[in-house]
Amino acid sequence: MTKRLRSFIVLGLALVVMTACGNSDTFDQSMQKTKEAIIEKKFEQAEGFVEMALESKPKDDEAKNYQTQLKHYNKALEYKEAKDKEKALSELDSVIKIKKGSNKLVEYAKKEKEEIEATKTSESKETDKKEESSNKKEETDNSLWNDAKKDSLRGFMSQFSNKMGQNYKEYNQSNSVDLYGLKVPGDIFNGTWTMAINNQPVQVEWSETGEGSAPYQLVAVYSDADTQPYLQKHVYFFIIENGQPKVYVTQQNQGNNENYLHFSETQNPDIKAGFSQIVGGDVAKSTKSTSTSYENNKLLAAKVLIKTASLSESRVNELLNSTTTYSLYPNKSL
Repeated sequence: MTKRLRSFIVLGLALVVMTACGNSDTFDQSMQKTKEAIIEKKFEQAEGFVEMALESKPKDDEAKNYQTQLKHYNKALEYKEAKDKEKALSELDSVIKIKKGSNKLVEYAKKEKEEIEATKTSESKETDKKEESSNKKEETDNSLWNDAKKDSLRGFMSQFSNKMGQNYKEYNQSNSVDLYGLKVPGDIFNGTWTMAINNQPVQVEWSETGEGSAPYQLVAVYSDADTQPYLQKHVYFFIIENGQPKVYVTQQNQGNNENYLHFSETQNPDIKAGFSQIVGGDVAKSTKSTSTSYENNKLLAAKVLIKTASLSESRVNELLNSTTTYSLYPNKSL
């Protein structure tokens, strides 16, 4: 309220009171009007009445306390309207601290303070939730592997399957593919078999984030073993190795004394680039048309047989042209 407007109000109120009673009763009547205006929550009018009371008794402590409380309370309402909660709370505290003033104003101030503090608490919790959500999203976005990247790989492998004319299915630590009698990756995780790269055993563990204690973090497994004919089955391990995306493949169809399941890094440029893009945060592009995949021919199968099963070339040729199915487990046919 401007001083000029308040002066008009005070003058008008003074005329009303002066008309209703004599000068000797002005103070009492003004204070009564002040209290009634406070009860009715007409706080600006109350300020006008208390000013008039102080004109009659400038040194009255109760009237001065009422005036101070009203000024702080009206200021608090202005700050509340402007959403300046801290200043509003400060003004309300000033109302509450004043003794021998208006108990009603103290009651109003305490209630306003509770409402503002409740709003602050609610807003603080909401802010904390948003920050927590933002932090989690940032952590997810920055993680080597997450659900979004897993979905991107699914889309990529669907395109890859169509391009190669093969049906690749997704597997994981609790759902294994049957590769010539070997359950992959289950039999690796239960210790029955060991993953080997370049004839050397390696430590591998399943990971949802691409991070862990083992050097090789297996984040996805895809295989066409359910639908491909003998010697043309593939199992791909999508691995984070020291923070770098690597794709390893096996077509092994024979057992060995060490119970090693031999893998080699894929030579297919599409699948290597696709996985690398996904781990790097880019959605893998559609696979480009390339020549027949290196893994998708009998030459690789022959090399695997010679390397892992110590077979002669004549025996390998016999197996390549055979329709008989063999098991990875020694002395066990399927």
